[in-house]
Parts: sequence; C-alpha cells; structure tokens
Amino acid sequence: MTRLKKIETFFDALFETGGNIALSFIRRLAPFSVPAAPAFFFGHAVYVAVLAMASSTAVGLIVGLVAAAGLESVGILSAHIAVRLQSSGERGKALVAGGIAVFYLVVGIAGIWLLESTSRDAKITGTVMFLIAGAVYLLLGLVDDDGIRQSQARQAEQARQEQERDRAVWEREQAEKDRELARQLKAQAAAKRQPEGGQKAVTTPSDWRLLAHAEKVRMLDLTTGEIARKYSVSDSTARRWLRNARQLTALVTTEKAAQNGARR
Repeated sequence: MTRLKKIETFFDALFETGGNIALSFIRRLAPFSVPAAPAFFFGHAVYVAVLAMASSTAVGLIVGLVAAAGLESVGILSAHIAVRLQSSGERGKALVAGGIAVFYLVVGIAGIWLLESTSRDAKITGTVMFLIAGAVYLLLGLVDDDGIRQSQARQAEQARQEQERDRAVWEREQAEKDRELARQLKAQAAAKRQPEGGQKAVTTPSDWRLLAHAEKVRMLDLTTGEIARKYSVSDSTARRWLRNARQLTALVTTEKAAQNGARR
C-alpha cells in the first residue's frame, strides 16, 4: 500500500469515527433537548392562563411545569411504542399508540393557539417546535427499534454459536466414550479366549455394566488410581466410574429414606 493510500485510509477511518460519535451524541441528546422548546411554549401558555385565573405565580409555575412534562411524556412514549408495536406485528395496538401521538400534537398546538394570552409569534414558533418534536420522536423510535432488532440478532447468533460448541463438545465426549467401550469390549473378548497352557485367564470386568452392585459400592473406598489399576481402565474411565458409584449410593439412600417415610 502506497503512502498516499495509507493517508487516505487513515482520514476515512477518522472521519467515519467522528461521524459515528456525532450521531451517537445527537441520538442521546435529542430525547432531552427536543422536548424543551415545545414544553416551554405549552407550559408558558398554561402558566399565563393559570396566573390570570389564580393571580398566583407559584401556582401558575407548578401547573405549567406539570402540564409541559405530562404532554411531552405522552409524545415521547406514544411515538416509541407505536413504532415498536408496528415492528412486532401488533397493528391494532400500534394504531392506538399512533393515534395518541397525533393527539399529543393536536393538544399541544391547539393549546397554544386557543389561549389568548399567547402572542401570534409564540403560537407560530410553538407550532413549528411541536411538529419538529413529533418528527424527532418518530425518528428516535425507529432508531431504537433498529437497535433492538440488531441486539436480538446478535443474541440469537451468540446462542446459536454456543449451541454448536456444546454439541461439538458432546459429540467428542460421546465418541471418546464409544472408543473406550469398544476398547474394553475388545479386551474382554481377548481375555475370554483360552490362553496357552490350557488355563483360563483371570480377568476383571472393564465395563461398568458388568460390575456387581456390591463391587460398585465398594468402589467409593478406592482412589481413581486404584480403580484404574484394579480394572485396567484409563484415568478418565476411573473418574467416571467413581462418579457413577457416588450417584448410585445417593440414589439408594434416597430410595431407602422414601421407603422408611412410607412405612411411618
């Protein structure tokens, strides 16, 4: 790669990173900055109306803040929920949420225009800000929905990969067990043949299923190495036999306890 090409690649990556940071900043800031303007115009209109009625600055301020916060909460939630329901296929609920979003715009704009205490310039500006807020809420809902879809897709892919890994591990373990069983059966078949001298060979079972119950229980008193030497099996098989012996003992103990409880 030439020097100029490296410089071009560097600046491409730099500007792309800067653009991603700017978009992320706007996406995080928009839910807090966009409601400010329409909330101010609507809250101010309500404040002036309450002040004219109650002649109390404190009451007008509290009612104006509550009205502005409530209206903007409806706008944000309705747009987000409408997009999410539409994406999930719940068309009826999505229409209801979309209708609430339209209701938010109508109430906000009508509230500004119907209150006589608001000047014409404030009414026009407030209307524009409400329309912009509605558009931004819809865009934020679409962005969040896309992010949720991508996150779900990543989680599904990770779950699929984990399942494949678990299956591969299980298949390897099963193959190892099959090879071990085949080796043991082959050794047993060879041991059963008549050895030289006309005497039968003294062998010990190398298959867990061939062991007597009492011998399986006595295996708890042996170590893994002792089991491997006594039965001529591998260390992994000895460990598995020891686990089987513990499980068998626990099962017998549980059954006895259940029987004693039934007799009582």
